[in-house]
Amino acid sequence: MTKEERLILINQYQLLKQTSDEEDDQKYWDLKIKILREGWAYLYESELFEVIEEEKDEKVCKEVIDILKMYRNILGSVKNNGGIEKFDGDYMLQFRGFDGNEEIDHYSFMQLYIEDMERFNESKSENSHSNMLSTYREMLERYNEVTKSKYKDLTNEEIKYIVAS
Repeated sequence: MTKEERLILINQYQLLKQTSDEEDDQKYWDLKIKILREGWAYLYESELFEVIEEEKDEKVCKEVIDILKMYRNILGSVKNNGGIEKFDGDYMLQFRGFDGNEEIDHYSFMQLYIEDMERFNESKSENSHSNMLSTYREMLERYNEVTKSKYKDLTNEEIKYIVAS
């Protein structure tokens, strides 16, 4: 890290330090400032950037959004076609979320997008407690085949074909 970058971070940490009167907060920011001022590069990763995660794969974000769009279209079409009763309570008509243990990036982005950003509020950001990606990917493949990647109202037969994974 250059001296200029360190100076910018020191200034930022000094500003953050001023936002709290708590003694523990003051010590927290003072330690970070000291590490930067004295140039303890070995500690940068563990003490300064421990809360910053690696960037996530954009493909994961796009895939989650594509799945949510598919479900929005399915649910809208079900409603327009006379309601869920016509589908004998098909399990896959409702978005089930992602597995919080095995599909963690998909699950985390789903939480961010639905809960924090308040998008796709017709879907619930749930932990499915089982792997769902292979099912969703198969559904997306069928969905794209039916819609030719364009939004359109789906017939009951198309919906049944899509969810029959």
